[in-house]
Amino acid sequence: MSIVHRALRAASYAVASLPVAFTSVDRRVRLTRWAFGSTIDIRASGARARTHTVLAAVLGLLACFVALPATVTTVRGFAYPLVTGGEYGDAWGGPTLAGAWAVHAVVGIALLPAWVVLLAGIGSVQRHLAARLLGRDGPWWPIPVAVLVAAVEAVYLLALWQA
Repeated sequence: MSIVHRALRAASYAVASLPVAFTSVDRRVRLTRWAFGSTIDIRASGARARTHTVLAAVLGLLACFVALPATVTTVRGFAYPLVTGGEYGDAWGGPTLAGAWAVHAVVGIALLPAWVVLLAGIGSVQRHLAARLLGRDGPWWPIPVAVLVAAVEAVYLLALWQA
């Protein structure tokens, strides 16, 4: 399996992990096996499975926060004439529509690998978290990383709610 294929699978795993976090442990392990080819010997107690649900949902929410601007920048780059008001004089690549469209499409395509790498990293943290909490043989570091992400997301969502 090529590195691009593995990165795309890990990125898909990250995005799919939010809804999958609320399914059965068997389903979560099956998704991990599909994305990474690794098996997890399930040894999770009820408390560990619930902890995994919460922390996996937190990381899944982060993946959704990343996937949204990734999708917007890519689609906006290709559909630039459909999302702009028609003034191209100050646009990147302007003053013509063709130039502005070309530059926005190139930027959208150029950012796509960075988005995939970021999502693949989140997916990798998800995999290690599942191995640690559901199978007890993974590294320890995904737990504090997920707790830190949860704290940052809570502050962000609280600020967004009060704005």
